[in-house]
Amino acid sequence: MAHYHRLQVQNFLQAIQEDREPMITGLEGRKTVELFTAIYRSQREGQPVKFPLVA
Repeated sequence: MAHYHRLQVQNFLQAIQEDREPMITGLEGRKTVELFTAIYRSQREGQPVKFPLVA
């Protein structure tokens, strides 16, 4: 797992140096965070959650 995190960080830093978008944009990363937040919230509350999430 650390290997893939390292590759993602490396790609991000190269994108900054090369003035281009990284392979994974902030928007795509946010979608992943929202998905995992929903999984944890659903488990904690014992019911389905709807997207987009509301704080």
